[in-house]
Amino acid sequence: MKYTVLLVLSCLAVTAFSQPGKKTATLPATTVETHKTVYNMALKNGETNVALISLYYIVAEEGSKSAYKDSMAILYFNMGSYAQCEIVANEIVKDNADTVAKGGKLPVLEVLALSQSALGKTKEAIASFEKLLPLTNEMFHAYRLAELQFLYKRYGESVESVKKAENLKNSLSSPITIDMGNNQAQQVQLEAAVMNLKGFIWMEVYPNELDKAIAYFSKALEIQPNFVLAKNNLEFAVKKKNPEPAISPEDKNKPVEPKK
Repeated sequence: MKYTVLLVLSCLAVTAFSQPGKKTATLPATTVETHKTVYNMALKNGETNVALISLYYIVAEEGSKSAYKDSMAILYFNMGSYAQCEIVANEIVKDNADTVAKGGKLPVLEVLALSQSALGKTKEAIASFEKLLPLTNEMFHAYRLAELQFLYKRYGESVESVKKAENLKNSLSSPITIDMGNNQAQQVQLEAAVMNLKGFIWMEVYPNELDKAIAYFSKALEIQPNFVLAKNNLEFAVKKKNPEPAISPEDKNKPVEPKK
């Protein structure tokens, strides 16, 4: 799911000056609208820290119900500040529970779930994705939920979630990043990632149904032939199904007779 979110920022200082023997002149207080203008300017120029400070001023003036608090959570997420994003997004979701239940604040609920996942808070991330998925019916959200449920050893639920992901719509047009270990990653089409995850879950949860796992890995490679992780998983599943016969120590040391 892609959300375009306005982010709000600005930080202007109220200054005063005085001269000996003269009356002190004070500039007028900065208005919320000015902070919003500075916020937009800061975003345009890539000054995210300035933008963030401006958001704090705006929310302080407008209160915790300010729509710009949503922008604060999303800006923190875009900055990779997941701990701060989780704090702000959690407050918004709790303070607007009725709105969230009716399908509002979805961008905030999404960055909350993703931040919790990035922070390794698997249980909390599962709970957030479980709230999010019925409201969006997005393939990406079902995929991430299945992944997290599997990591948390909720295998039956992960099977159901990955099956649901396979049958859901997908509005995510850009590829997702798959971590392959050893500081390597690959950009992968979401549909291929779903089939690879389904194959992996099937291989682990139903070891007697390796043919299905092999079929899922093969489907992932049909979608994206250069999908390295799916290729490795397919090779592993095939070897697991057809293991090479064990060679005894005696056979290893036995001399090979020359062919006639």
